[in-house]
Amino acid sequence: RGLEIINFLWNPEALCIDIQQLKEMYCFWGFFEQEKDSGKAFPFENHLVLNNDQLAEIEKIHSRMLHEQETNRECGQLRMNCMLFEMLILVGRYYDKIDRQYSEGGLDRMEEIADFMEKNYSNHIQREDAAKIFGRSVRVFSEAFNKNFGMSFSDYLNKIRLRHARQMLIDTHLRVIDIALECGFCNNNYFCAVFKKFYGVTPQKYRHERT
Repeated sequence: RGLEIINFLWNPEALCIDIQQLKEMYCFWGFFEQEKDSGKAFPFENHLVLNNDQLAEIEKIHSRMLHEQETNRECGQLRMNCMLFEMLILVGRYYDKIDRQYSEGGLDRMEEIADFMEKNYSNHIQREDAAKIFGRSVRVFSEAFNKNFGMSFSDYLNKIRLRHARQMLIDTHLRVIDIALECGFCNNNYFCAVFKKFYGVTPQKYRHERT
C-alpha cells in the first residue's frame, strides 16, 4: 500500500565505473557480501532503509536523471553516469553509517552470544552461526566481538573449550583424544597445540601434575 518501486537498469558498456574499485571501498562492502543459504525465498539480509532526509536526497538525484533522459541533451548519458555514481556513494555512506552504529550499539547483545558459545562449545560452531544471532554480517559481528571481548571469536571459543577440557583432565579418566573431541576440537593434535599455547604444558603433563 503506497509502495513505489524504482529499478535502475544500466547498460554496462555505457557505465564508466570500475566495479572492482567499488568493491575495495569500505562503505560498499555491504553491497558485495554474498549471503549464504541462497535457496531460501529471501536470502539477502543486506539492505538499507532510508530516513526521510536521505530518501529526499536520493529522489533529487533520481529526478535529475529522469530529466536528462527525457531531454536527451548532449553529454546527457555522461551526466547520468555521474549522477548514478553520486547516488551509489550516498547510499554507500548511509549503509556504512548504519553498519557502524549497529556495531557500536549492539554490544549489549554480546552477553547472549557468550551464552550461546558456552552452551554450544562442544559443537562445530563458527562466526557465521553467531553472526546470525547477532543479526548482522560477519564483518560487523567480528568488529563488535573483538571490541567487546578484546579477542577474536575463535580465540574466545578456544578459551571456553580449554577451560572445560582442563577440568575434564582432572576430574575424569577419559583419554586425551576423547576429551578433545568432547570439547569441540576437530582433532587431538590441534587440541594439544592450543592447550600448550595457553597453559605452557601438554594436556598429558597438565593431568600428571594435578593428579
